[in-house]
Amino acid sequence: MKRISSFLALAFLSFSAIAQDLDIDIGKDGISIDTNEWYENPIVWVAAVLVLILIVLLSRRTAK
Repeated sequence: MKRISSFLALAFLSFSAIAQDLDIDIGKDGISIDTNEWYENPIVWVAAVLVLILIVLLSRRTAK
């Protein structure tokens, strides 16, 4: 029972933290929610992974 209550408390806190992250714009057309951030772009993630792999490979090559 203690695990379930801990899980529910943590889930509630994480949902409330996510809800505070939204950018709400109230204009003439109503409410518009914009959540597009630079780190949500898949190209950024692919580039970051490629750079990380390159750094690891270069560090292993120079360590020999």
